[in-house]
Amino acid sequence: MVAKIGSLVDKFAYVSIDPAKWETIGDPIVTNKRLKLETGQGIKSRAEYDFTGSQAFAIVDVALVHALEDTGEAGADFQFTFEVDSTNNISMRLLGDYLHFSITKNGIVNGASIVYQPDAHAQWRMRERYGVLIWETSNSGVNWDIQRQLTHGMNLTHGKLLLLNQAASTCGVFGAGLFGAGVFGCVPV
Repeated sequence: MVAKIGSLVDKFAYVSIDPAKWETIGDPIVTNKRLKLETGQGIKSRAEYDFTGSQAFAIVDVALVHALEDTGEAGADFQFTFEVDSTNNISMRLLGDYLHFSITKNGIVNGASIVYQPDAHAQWRMRERYGVLIWETSNSGVNWDIQRQLTHGMNLTHGKLLLLNQAASTCGVFGAGLFGAGVFGCVPV
């Protein structure tokens, strides 16, 4: 039996990424209780989890996004995905100035997007309840705004969680994905 995604919690409180929980893509680091992902870097859960009746959330570093805006650097591409296999997943993705909410089923993407507001959309959450996927954002983690809901008809009982930065360029900390303090967690709904 596969554990519920609620059993996967990581606040990145240690100086390195926990190899028992995560496979790494590239050489991501943990700094100041934050996961730092340079271009092409990411982490993927080592084990598979059951997403049904559960939720996953991430906190995106607002200062980073403001820094990108201030420097005019384009190409933000941060991805938060529950991947069933190579053709089936659910995702929240910051791509340029837009936050995308998508489900890919049998390779066909069904997506929607909104203009990204760093302060208002600092925390991201995906959850599943009785066959419905719900994508939400929050500025505080207390009150959540539903951005999209969709009946999915997909088997979400086995999959891996992925955090990935696919930005086109980096400039020091700019262009790096920082998933912040209390950064990532999954809890039952």
